[in-house]
Amino acid sequence: FGDFEGITVAANYTYERGFFFFNSQSQYTFSTNSTYQNFFFNWSEIGIQPKNWIFGGLSVQYIKEQSYKNRVDPGIVIGFNWKTVSFPMYVFKNPNNEYFCILGLIWEWQHRK
Repeated sequence: FGDFEGITVAANYTYERGFFFFNSQSQYTFSTNSTYQNFFFNWSEIGIQPKNWIFGGLSVQYIKEQSYKNRVDPGIVIGFNWKTVSFPMYVFKNPNNEYFCILGLIWEWQHRK
């Protein structure tokens, strides 16, 4: 998975109203190894979920590291839900105008006392 060693501080924010949603995850990672630099990362998305089984919207990745200025990867997301599992697919465009895809598998569960 790589040689990076560090400590991350992160925050997640989610807002839902009707069929509208907004999610944002930010993290700052402190490198514990002098070979790598600290960095900031944010992943945000805004969209709609017109039915329980489908959702879609806009997404963006933002990375700030010392080796390059600000990196912004805009994209779109479309996904499907089945019971407690979500299957999102993201398509992003990086600053070099290259497209890349991320497929997700999210399982939600709740611990009951």
